[in-house]
Formats: sequence, C-alpha cells, structure tokens
Amino acid sequence: LKVALEKGALPNMYYLDLRQNSFGDEGAKLVAHMALSGLLGGLQTLRCDSCQIRDAGVKALFMAINGKSIKFLMPKLELFSCKNNHPSPELMRRMDASGIPPHFMI
Repeated sequence: LKVALEKGALPNMYYLDLRQNSFGDEGAKLVAHMALSGLLGGLQTLRCDSCQIRDAGVKALFMAINGKSIKFLMPKLELFSCKNNHPSPELMRRMDASGIPPHFMI
C-alpha cells in the first residue's frame, strides 16, 4: 500500500479500511507517516479499528490526525476510527484533555 501511494497509484482513494489487521504500533506509525507525507490526501474515511495498537501507535495517529497541518494534508477527512485498540487510561486522559477532534473515534 505504501509503495502504491508513493508512486501516486491511488490518487482518488477516499476510503481506507485497515480494520482487524494486527499491524500494531509500527503499522500505526507508518499510517501516521503516510498522513503527514500527504499520501492520504483524498481520504474521507480511515479505519484502524482492532489493529492491536497500543500507546505509541495511538499517540502517533492522534498527533498526525489532530495536528494543524491535517487540514491541508487531509482536507476531506470526515472520519478517523481507531476503536478496539489498547491505549492506556493515562494516554486517553491526556488526549481528552488536549481535545479529541469530532472526526476522531477512539
């Protein structure tokens, strides 16, 4: 997927469903990197539910999807779902305190 996106092979992709893939923190960091690199610019929906993601991966995704630049890098994003993963209660409290955007479901 990363190679195809880097080659510009999927410019019109608007829905990416990665649910129930056990890619964990490393995969989540890769998705965050792709978002910050502008490779997911056409997405309206990104689903990373039930992917065995823990604190490091959830934090990377949150930072990428919640950053100010996301409005330019993923302007069409309406829903990002990261439910049924394994962030710690402490990370959830910090994310809540910093303001989880309405399109971010965790």
